[in-house]
Amino acid sequence: MSQVDTELGLSSTATLNLGNSIVRTLFGVSSGAISLSQGHGKSACTASGTYLGSFCSGTTVYYSYANGSCGTYNVSQGQQNGNCGYCDPAWTDYGGYCDGNDYIHTYADGNCGSFQQTESNSTNCGCSGAGYGQELYNYCSGGDFISVQSDGSCNGVMYINEGSQCGQCGNHPCCPDAGSFAYTICNGLGALYYIYWSGQSWCCNYDWGSADQCCCRYIDHIDYGAC
Repeated sequence: MSQVDTELGLSSTATLNLGNSIVRTLFGVSSGAISLSQGHGKSACTASGTYLGSFCSGTTVYYSYANGSCGTYNVSQGQQNGNCGYCDPAWTDYGGYCDGNDYIHTYADGNCGSFQQTESNSTNCGCSGAGYGQELYNYCSGGDFISVQSDGSCNGVMYINEGSQCGQCGNHPCCPDAGSFAYTICNGLGALYYIYWSGQSWCCNYDWGSADQCCCRYIDHIDYGAC
């Protein structure tokens, strides 16, 4: 009987009366005769898993649920921004969304609020993300070197013809930098010459060559020493 009293929310000294409003609600019979079989498997307790409310323990949020036996159980929800005196640290990332080509970031401000920052022409929204003048790729057109660069918009480009470039598009190799060391020679009289590149080039036709060959000029300057 104590279990029945508990299920019906009655005190242990109460008399079980089939006309009791709690009993009628439990059995689903508003008036007339009641059979005990009509109450089989029914409970006056709140169904298990029913959400009852929330409370704080320190800065942690807990949700309270009915356990189906007229008791409760609690489930921690952790720390939640703006609840139980807790605020997310500044710059906590709340994610973002695209607004056209721009990505809108949302961050915590450290005071239980938030703020947004805009990333223009974002890769998150299908853009290349390249800044103005940044080379995306290049190709050759005849002997000219074509640099394809970002125009600073989402995926816009500009084509920069850089002309004939040494070492590119089948053109002659680049010469050493002006002033870089080339070699040494002795003049046969005890003088040592240090020869340096000038960095200039020109094309010259050799009898044994089938085509013009480009040559790099030595002598930017000469230093002297002893052999």
